[in-house]
Amino acid sequence: MTDLTLAFCRQTRALESLAGVILVSLDAAGYVEEINPRGCTFLGFPRAELIGHNWFERCEPTAENQQAEFDRLLASAAGFPEHLLGRVKTRSGEVRSIFWHTMLRKDSQGVVKGVLRSGIDLSGSGTALATLVDDLTKYQQAQQELAQRQAEINRARKQLAYASRMSTLGEIATGIAHEVNQPLAAIASYATAGSRLLKNGKLSEVEMRELLDKINVQAQRAGAVVHKVRRQISPPDKKRRHINMNALLRDTLDLLDIAHDAADTEIEMDFAPGLPAVEMDIIDLQQVTLSLMRNALEAMRDNAATAKTLRLCTRFVAPHSVLVSVTDSGSGVLRQHASHIYEPFFTTKSGSMGMGLAISRSIINAYSGELRHCPAKLRGSKFYFTLPAIVERATVARADQLESATC
Repeated sequence: MTDLTLAFCRQTRALESLAGVILVSLDAAGYVEEINPRGCTFLGFPRAELIGHNWFERCEPTAENQQAEFDRLLASAAGFPEHLLGRVKTRSGEVRSIFWHTMLRKDSQGVVKGVLRSGIDLSGSGTALATLVDDLTKYQQAQQELAQRQAEINRARKQLAYASRMSTLGEIATGIAHEVNQPLAAIASYATAGSRLLKNGKLSEVEMRELLDKINVQAQRAGAVVHKVRRQISPPDKKRRHINMNALLRDTLDLLDIAHDAADTEIEMDFAPGLPAVEMDIIDLQQVTLSLMRNALEAMRDNAATAKTLRLCTRFVAPHSVLVSVTDSGSGVLRQHASHIYEPFFTTKSGSMGMGLAISRSIINAYSGELRHCPAKLRGSKFYFTLPAIVERATVARADQLESATC
């Protein structure tokens, strides 16, 4: 006797005392492998006309949709509903409502091989069951609508984050052109000088090598700018990887210099040595850090009489998290605005969409982190976030060994 037959017999014996229970076993493709006499009688088919036939073609009123839903649920076995309200079509064409209890059938390796279903007929059985059918139907519809809305929200969030990133790139487009033009102009100048000297017979081998080296340096400089911009406009496909936060902040500073004239701003970097990596999508993380840095510079833009300082800090903090803080010496966040700055479309700056902090917090939260802010010690604001650190079990520090110095 096969495992399938044994399992089917066990469920049959367990439920044989229940009147009106339909028992059916389907393989992973939806074909009938076993069905009890009650099921055959209820459907009006001899057993021979059900075994080996596709259940959804023979007994479901909307075969194509039901088959597709069965395949989808079976592919994600963890999300297969234990209880399900469905409909079956008898041989006479009558459609009946069935309340199914479903049990997944797996082999020794955990691979789903099919399902065992036990069903109770809910049609035409009085007001109480009719009400139950109606309630279950409404519940299923509500669950489907909720799942659809959640999917729409997730798509909208991704599109909004991508639009925000594209908006940021639009603002730095002029700076990009300026930054790339400098090395290109230098390359053209070196090439023209070399050509002229070569034509006059005054270019030695040493001078030629120096010119070529200078051209190479400028070409690499232009290529680095293009490479960093390409990373910013990459499609929003999430690829988690281990990221060195100190290196990422330095790269982000390079991007920041493209968009802002920070010649009168002092940049302080206080990076913890040996900082553990974090695991997330590098574009997401760079979007957050770039947004916080840009906000800090904008907060100091009108401080003509005060020294402008942008301070970046990293720490390894309890419980095994990486902390990053961005501090400015601007005018700070007004108390009446503090509780609203993370709300979408809230802004105190003209020409701003007010989405930067909302998107940044959403991104950090998606990776089990937190984004917060507080007044800086002397003047301005400090925005800081934490993310789970990637640490080996053997090197996990005790709480009293973690970096306690504040950022």
